[in-house]
Amino acid sequence: MAADNEAPAASSANESRPSGDNNKASNNNGSENRRNPRHDHRKPGKGRSEKGRGEWGREKGDKRKKNDEFKEFKRRKLNKKGDSADGESSNNPFSKDEIAAEERRPKRKVAVMIGYAGTGYKGMQVNGNEKTIEADLFKAFVAASAISKANADDPKKSSLVRCARTDKGVHAAGNVISLKLIIEDEDIVDKINAELPEQIRIWGIQRTNNAFSCYQTCDSRWYEYLMPSYCLLPPHPESFLGQKLVELAKEHGVEDELAARMEDVKDFWSDVEEKEIKPILARLDPETKAAVLERVHVMDDEEVAARKEAAKETEESAPAEEKPAAETPAGEAAEQTTQPEAQQSGLVLESHKPKNRELGPVDFALRDIKAAYVAAKRRYRVSTERLNRLQEALNKYNGTKNFHNYTVQKSFFDPSAKRHIKSFVVNPKPIIINDTEWLSLKVHGQSFMMHQIRKMVGLASLIVRCGTPMERINESYQNQKMAIPKAPGLGLLLERPVFHNYNRKATESLGKEAIDFDKYEEKIQAFKDKQIYTRIFSVEEKDNSFHMFFNQIDQFKTNHFLWLTAGGMKAAEIARDTTGEKVQQDVDKQLGDEDEEDPEGGEVHETRDAVDFLKLPTIKNSKRPAQHHQLRRRQSHVVEPAVKMSAQALNKIAPNSPSRQNPSELETSIAQALFDLESNTSDLKVALRPLQIVSAREIEVGHGKKAIVIFVPVPSLQGFHRVQQRLTRELEKKFSDRHVLILASRRILPRPKRSARSRNTQKQKRPRSRTLTAVHDAILEDLTYPVEIVGKRVRTKEDGSKLLKVILDEKERGGVDYRLDTYSEVYRRLTGRNVNFEFPQSGPADY
Repeated sequence: MAADNEAPAASSANESRPSGDNNKASNNNGSENRRNPRHDHRKPGKGRSEKGRGEWGREKGDKRKKNDEFKEFKRRKLNKKGDSADGESSNNPFSKDEIAAEERRPKRKVAVMIGYAGTGYKGMQVNGNEKTIEADLFKAFVAASAISKANADDPKKSSLVRCARTDKGVHAAGNVISLKLIIEDEDIVDKINAELPEQIRIWGIQRTNNAFSCYQTCDSRWYEYLMPSYCLLPPHPESFLGQKLVELAKEHGVEDELAARMEDVKDFWSDVEEKEIKPILARLDPETKAAVLERVHVMDDEEVAARKEAAKETEESAPAEEKPAAETPAGEAAEQTTQPEAQQSGLVLESHKPKNRELGPVDFALRDIKAAYVAAKRRYRVSTERLNRLQEALNKYNGTKNFHNYTVQKSFFDPSAKRHIKSFVVNPKPIIINDTEWLSLKVHGQSFMMHQIRKMVGLASLIVRCGTPMERINESYQNQKMAIPKAPGLGLLLERPVFHNYNRKATESLGKEAIDFDKYEEKIQAFKDKQIYTRIFSVEEKDNSFHMFFNQIDQFKTNHFLWLTAGGMKAAEIARDTTGEKVQQDVDKQLGDEDEEDPEGGEVHETRDAVDFLKLPTIKNSKRPAQHHQLRRRQSHVVEPAVKMSAQALNKIAPNSPSRQNPSELETSIAQALFDLESNTSDLKVALRPLQIVSAREIEVGHGKKAIVIFVPVPSLQGFHRVQQRLTRELEKKFSDRHVLILASRRILPRPKRSARSRNTQKQKRPRSRTLTAVHDAILEDLTYPVEIVGKRVRTKEDGSKLLKVILDEKERGGVDYRLDTYSEVYRRLTGRNVNFEFPQSGPADY
């Protein structure tokens, strides 16, 4: 009571103090006396009610100006000390005088078709001061005056977007970037190529509409993978895997089936031993011979280290301008003469030479034997039966499958693990380069995850070389973890992206030419022969990457790869956690191929299995007790959707929502995805924990594309806005080829009747926020957030229909111009009204 009585006295004392320094001092003592800076324009003792709305608004200041200044402040780059890096320390290589003196010319949105050999580069995407493909391209654009000097310091100013991001050392015969360029000069392509190294080429520059984004409009991608045909040879009978294949085939009574699959190569190793290895062993004394036989089929630590070192030198050490020693076009490969075996042996020995110790008789003998094995492999020519079996394995990938075992950190329940493969074929006519036969595999798919293609090639080649039943590929799509090694990245090549839907729209309605690589086919093939293929062939000839990869798998003395045997997945059972990720990481580490970056742009957040979420022990289906099934029924929902989710993920759906009782498959997937992000992403955990959704629906937006609209409670909308840009980016990775939009779930109340009786019975006045107009305006704001709407216009057509034109902030054009069609169609489907989103027109030229 005393505290309550003292409060008014203190308030009156403060009111009686005169203004001035003493009053300022009192205002700084305690948070209760601090004034809001936004209220500085108000006079003491007076509020807004004593002023007109116009006067009050003018004194408050320009809100848009404050927002622009705040956005500009956030865009400032900071140096290591945290100080602003603008002004004198700008990254722009040109002075202010040079920028001012340059003539301003219009820039247009274009698609640039490029090809490059990735040797010596740290990948495609700009990454600080690292040497990347985009960094060299951007410098060439500036040097050729395709980008103005004022925009030379930041690719974002030109709205640069890449279609497919390749990892370091990965090549691309065809790729696309979209950005704004100055293309008035007719010979602009030649000017840009003159500024580029030989291993990067511009094929063509195609004018597009302003909303074009090569990443969003790409329908599918073609990749090529090159590998020597000896990768299909079976493991050596004396290797660990070779012995297990025979042992488990006898145990399961399938020796005849295995022998039939190996019929075309049954004599290969016996002939090599008789003609190549026995003469070497005959020259050794008994003691040295015994030591050599003990070590010849064992993977030494030196070989593992050599493989890591060879991979490192291949991807990092080779300079970008360095040309391979052998430059043999692929088409002329069959006419080339073979190198002497002594030279091949010398190359093999370089990569296996032990360091910091003297070589003894055993080392020299091992060197000769391993060189003989490599030379014999290179002389191998694949049979038609073996090629047909490889094609049969590749056909198993076609269609929409759950490729959770073909990437990292994705569970069976993750919807983004489902990918669609259109075709996967092997060229039936191998090519011969320097006595080594090479196979070309081409895959066409909508999108790919990290390491997916390399693991697909690795599994298919292992299935063929080990005589494994084809059903094992179907088992890899099931809810069980399989350790699949990824084939060497040396042979991976991005062939070209496909823009089928955009090309149809461009030619039929936009009046633009199609993005087509076929018109440059001759140039591309010549570039591949000279800059890409020769690099792949020469690196393999020097480092024996494929030989070392498969040799290490054959000597991998654990259960990881015993699913290749007749024992199946049961033989490969090992102690692991429920996600199986530790297993894959251990395999990659021991194979010397730890995860690095994401070559296909796939996301890398960890996704756990539902069993792990529920903290239940893994129990085999055949012996599950009744209590276990009851517990699972209590923790899962009564109505089981097609995509299962954990009990914790169900809490991401609001309790008062009808979807909580009967969630759709889409709502289940979104709830699970939100819970995964909350559990595994540290910087989103706190922000996502209190957020829930009400419902979700999928909307067709034209050209075969779809958008996902997530409805959230109105009180939670502000919380979603805090993380919306990051959240939508992560969700769009999981739900590929679909835009994700977040809207508040609002209800429109009907207009009250005007009769006296209805006015008397009306309990409360209808809130303005529940009117039709207010809800439609709120939907517009939610759709475009965080882009500000700067104007609206209503156009009435001759037929009486109305079109709403919404003008967006020009400064945010680069981030949303490719989503405008989605905004328009979603608004029309939700409200029944037509709307057109656009940016302010600054004149006939777009500067």
